[in-house]
Amino acid sequence: MIVGIPYWYIIKRSTTVSKVINSLTSEQWSFIGFTLLLLTPLAALLEMSSVYALLLFGHNLCDINDGYVYVQKEKGILNGYGLYIDHMLDSIGAGFVAYGTYRFLDTPMACIIGLSLYYLIAIHSWLYKINMLVQGKSEGVYYAVTVSAPKRLWLNVDDLTLFLAIAVLTNWKSLLYLIDLALIIVLIVKFSRASLELRKRLWHSVSVSTGTVSDSLPEKRRSDIVVPPLE
Repeated sequence: MIVGIPYWYIIKRSTTVSKVINSLTSEQWSFIGFTLLLLTPLAALLEMSSVYALLLFGHNLCDINDGYVYVQKEKGILNGYGLYIDHMLDSIGAGFVAYGTYRFLDTPMACIIGLSLYYLIAIHSWLYKINMLVQGKSEGVYYAVTVSAPKRLWLNVDDLTLFLAIAVLTNWKSLLYLIDLALIIVLIVKFSRASLELRKRLWHSVSVSTGTVSDSLPEKRRSDIVVPPLE
């Protein structure tokens, strides 16, 4: 992650920064980041491109703080409420960012395509997380990789906000279409990897008998599933 890797390094090196971040819950960081996104259209209306860029950068940091608190302070507790809130706030905020970008660069088609791709990626992410959580698997729930192997995060979707800020600061409209292309690649890779992973884990041949599951299932899975008898 462009911002995440050096920022995590600073957090680990500075006890003061770590204490400040841990003073809030992951949900509180999510709401702060959401508030920053809500202000992006106002910055666009006032034609304050620098403020717009700072708001996006601030949201990126809040998103990292959210994950840091979740791992370090809350110890990765399974928190469906927090996951839901984080996804919904980011999804709502993305619409405000798209509008602000349109006001700056006057590129409606690029903004519509980018916003649509972002929502598709968000849908993918939430569906994948649900599939993992119902299996009792918290590890790997993040699953934000794009062109890298799992647990090797070279590029995160949130990092694209930095390029969005650059596009606005430099009035570089073509960069928006490059961002759209990157989002297409992200979606394809995520969809392909998740499909293969879920098929490997969940694609089983099940035959219903009188209240049991087929012996074709692994022993661990058979003990967890009970199928009611047919009426």
